[in-house]
Amino acid sequence: MEKLYPFIEILCTFIEGLIAMSVAVFIKKDSKKTKTVVLGGVGFAALYTLMISLLNAWQSFSFLTIAVAGIFIFFAVKLLSGERILLCLNTTMLTLFFINALDALILYAVLMIAGKSVDISKGFIYLTGPTPTRMIFLLVDKVVQILVFFGFGRLFAKLKLLGKRDHILTFCLSSAAFIVLMSINSLIVTDSLVKIQVAAIFSLVFIMLSLTVTMVTVSVYARLQTQRQEQALMTVANRYLEKNYKELQASQSVIRRQVHDFKNHLRTIRGLLPQENAASEYVENLLAESLALAAQCHSGNEVIDSIINVKAMEASGRQIRFEFSAVLQESLVLTSTDICAILANQIDNALEACERIDAAADRFVKVEIYQKETFVFFKVSNTAEMDPFAADGELKTTKKNDDGLHGFGIRSIRETAQRYNGALKMEYKDGVFCSAVMVSNIETNVR
Repeated sequence: MEKLYPFIEILCTFIEGLIAMSVAVFIKKDSKKTKTVVLGGVGFAALYTLMISLLNAWQSFSFLTIAVAGIFIFFAVKLLSGERILLCLNTTMLTLFFINALDALILYAVLMIAGKSVDISKGFIYLTGPTPTRMIFLLVDKVVQILVFFGFGRLFAKLKLLGKRDHILTFCLSSAAFIVLMSINSLIVTDSLVKIQVAAIFSLVFIMLSLTVTMVTVSVYARLQTQRQEQALMTVANRYLEKNYKELQASQSVIRRQVHDFKNHLRTIRGLLPQENAASEYVENLLAESLALAAQCHSGNEVIDSIINVKAMEASGRQIRFEFSAVLQESLVLTSTDICAILANQIDNALEACERIDAAADRFVKVEIYQKETFVFFKVSNTAEMDPFAADGELKTTKKNDDGLHGFGIRSIRETAQRYNGALKMEYKDGVFCSAVMVSNIETNVR
């Protein structure tokens, strides 16, 4: 049994090194290089094992060993992941804290089980030297660490979402927790039973509290950062929509002038031709077709006109019947960007839903825009293949490839409406889905 003990110690140290290197996989830049990162991690874990084994042979418990281990893990994670220095520092500190906190928790549990008492000093004799109990402790410890680390892998992945200030706060929190934990654990190697008991009590309470606070902090800050990024992404997307429709509106103005001139030329030619003539009939057909190129919507708002006219042409190309009514009594306080965020997303969702209907005759989209008192209403109805709502009342995704952007259109509509003291209402009835947005048309500082 004593001959087997050194191999178990080396194996457990190697596993610890692999766990420490595995965080590089969670935070790496390029997902295509996973195999390279894994192979590199194994190599670094072997070097880590050699280094820690030599330091442990020199002194069983040393803050120097911990410091060297931390520096080594940092440089290894930095080289393997290629990420920012602050992110690698934060990852390294959290890794060290988690490893040592789990070591302490499992150690106390084994001591109480081995000694058959909450007095952990009674179990120390079973963990002194190469005893079977110590070997079991080492193996159980590493198995638990593997399960926990891979179970909480997303926690490390979320670190990438944190900003600089959030990274600094999390790093300070985990560093302080780690230093206190090491200071308490250092008391265990003394011969004082009182110190051992005090260390055990404080360690258990402190570890549980620190682990909880750390995980909650990282999750909360990651969620906030995700929301900031999504909001920024929606803002950029809406600005591109606005720019696109403004360019389309300019293009349509040019086309309208050209069509107007073209129709005048055709009428002149028709007047010069005999009434009963093939050429005259052909000119009549050209005049009829030119009407389809003329702008259809004249609401008084250029952005609304552009969106509806463009979407009407898209609907025609997709074999979708498209009707609209846009009546505005006064100018809108909504910006062009916000009009695009609401109306363009509403119509896009409606057209996508109609395309999933096999029979072209059943595809129908109706747009209604009107003002009532101090409110503006954007209502878009469309036929739907099935009820789009899930059991919990949320819209179900119909996209085969969810690239992480699903639901941005609805969120953009809802958040834009809320900024104008409005709301989004969606309902499905008798095969028709309706999206209705109400916004206030009064100047407000709420944005």
